[in-house]
Amino acid sequence: FDGGKMGAAMKYIFKPVSDAQVKFDLARVDVFKKLEALTPLIKGIDPKKTVSSPEINYTFKNKLELLHAILHTGNESNYEKLLIGRQWGSFNADGSLNDSRFKSMTDRMIADGTLTKADFDFVQAIWDLNESLKPDAQRAHKKMYGHYFSDITAKPFTNKFGEFRGGYMPAIADKTMTADKAVKEAKDLTEGFNNSFLFPTTGRGFSKSRVDGYFAPLELNLNKIAGHINQVLKFTHIEPAIKQVAGIVSDKKFSTSLFKVDQTIAQEMLTPWLQRSATQRMATRGMSEGMDRFYTALRSRSSLQFMAVNVPNWFQNFTSVFPVLHEVDSKSMMGATKDFITDRKGFIGSILGKSNYMKTRAGETVRDVAADYNDIVLEKTKYEKVKDAAKDYSMFGEKLTNGIMEFLAWNASYRQSIAQGKPEQEAVAEADSVVRRTIGDNSPAGSSSVQALTPFGRLFTMMSGYFFNSGNYLLSEWEIAKQLGLKSKAGGSRAMMAYIMIVYVPAVVSAIIMKAFAGKGLDEDDDGEYADDIFGLLFGQPFRFMTAMLPGGTVANTLINQFNDKPFDDKINVSPAASSVESALRSPISVAKAVAGEGDPKKALKDALTTVGLLTGLPASFIGKPASYLLDVKSGDADPTGPIDFTRGILTGKPGSK
Repeated sequence: FDGGKMGAAMKYIFKPVSDAQVKFDLARVDVFKKLEALTPLIKGIDPKKTVSSPEINYTFKNKLELLHAILHTGNESNYEKLLIGRQWGSFNADGSLNDSRFKSMTDRMIADGTLTKADFDFVQAIWDLNESLKPDAQRAHKKMYGHYFSDITAKPFTNKFGEFRGGYMPAIADKTMTADKAVKEAKDLTEGFNNSFLFPTTGRGFSKSRVDGYFAPLELNLNKIAGHINQVLKFTHIEPAIKQVAGIVSDKKFSTSLFKVDQTIAQEMLTPWLQRSATQRMATRGMSEGMDRFYTALRSRSSLQFMAVNVPNWFQNFTSVFPVLHEVDSKSMMGATKDFITDRKGFIGSILGKSNYMKTRAGETVRDVAADYNDIVLEKTKYEKVKDAAKDYSMFGEKLTNGIMEFLAWNASYRQSIAQGKPEQEAVAEADSVVRRTIGDNSPAGSSSVQALTPFGRLFTMMSGYFFNSGNYLLSEWEIAKQLGLKSKAGGSRAMMAYIMIVYVPAVVSAIIMKAFAGKGLDEDDDGEYADDIFGLLFGQPFRFMTAMLPGGTVANTLINQFNDKPFDDKINVSPAASSVESALRSPISVAKAVAGEGDPKKALKDALTTVGLLTGLPASFIGKPASYLLDVKSGDADPTGPIDFTRGILTGKPGSK
């Protein structure tokens, strides 16, 4: 649109939504920090200990469920819905609420110590947190709809622990106890809640007036607090930007002009992008909620098996320097590198102090700031906590090297813009854009449409985000080159350099890194001939890189492999998830054969560990790398030349040259 510059399309279409995404992400971190600060008030709760309540003929799953019930006593509307919906109370003849049984329960629990001052302090703090979100949400509502949404009046109360102000809590029907909620959700999905399929919107259910006379059982799950916070913050920060940009896109004059340039761009690119940004979902709903959860877990767990402690990939992350050098000069990159080496802490702090966007990429996340709170309300077991820690540690190198490249790219672009005399704000925006274009953006507002599939479809785009981003970047540069004129010096040079820096050099250098860690050198097939290997490196690898930019690129690369003399790469691999499942299904046979001395021990080990990884969610496959290499050393298939080569083999599991 803008010829590679900060023009109207960036200013009026992309930037309002991307800025809103940043504000939303940062606001979530700030609010969840406040949630985390409440953790000491509920830290001693045993999630396995039930709470008996004979007064209302109910047994709470645990005290967390009880606290959520207390949270619904902060205003008359919630209180009435809670008691009538769950049949813990009734209406008197005069229409007033008879809450004697529930009050008898709370009085007893206060007296016997089941409910403590800390519990009521926690409940009031949640009410206060919800209240603190309202002013900004009210302003957003007034701006978009011309009036403020109806508010709920708090119901103060007093007990032996003091006076409590009461407050608001979202009244969500428990869909496991009523068919009405499930039927409504199905209706929303097919008809488009708030016209979300026709006109993108985040949804403003939290701001709608309560429905009097509707008394479905309310859900008692403290984890829903996080969902409510996300809904309010989406409405506050993202909804106004979505409506603003959607208004431009749907404008008759604009859409007519856009149609003349490209007949599909509005419906196939802009509208789906606005929908992803509005809902904050990368995956679209599939046919079954249960199968969606299964496919999502399969994608996550199989990806972990491939990426855990993937040392070669850590080094390959540094090949992002080449696309960055297509945007910035080498002097700026060298200056950024020098500053990073001499004062890493100050270097990173300076960037985070200037760019809110970089805070969302490399600063604190909701998971970081609310770890203890989430552990409690999600009722995580020790095993689940170990699993989370194992995942974090196994991916630390990936995050570290990718983070280094992001900081270097940002600073190099920023210092180049400042050297060119650009204003501070423009330099920051340009640096943000360089990181987004060259390294990628996984947020809903920054991702490509090809990644927004159902959970099943996303199984086939695993580990393709980098290549899709490179493909989009290359296409953008190609369009700019065409605008400049491919036969002109400026256009031809831009197209050629884009191919070299975005595709050719990263592909070749990445392949060299892989060869180095495989311990093979240039003569990969150990046939004493180098010409075929060099040809494959210089021409085959860039071609493979480009095919990987396309959906189904892995299948295309496999078909290409049929024409070489390497049988190990002839198998069609449509997805790492498919390979992991195949390995798991094969494991009983391969392990049995290996135990009987008839099979391949390495294959059996790999299959068994993949199975363990898929079933447990632990990065078990990594263990197979050193174990496999040690088996090769024992059998004589690997002969390490020294400590460095031995370490290489332990980290990668590759035997090296024969």
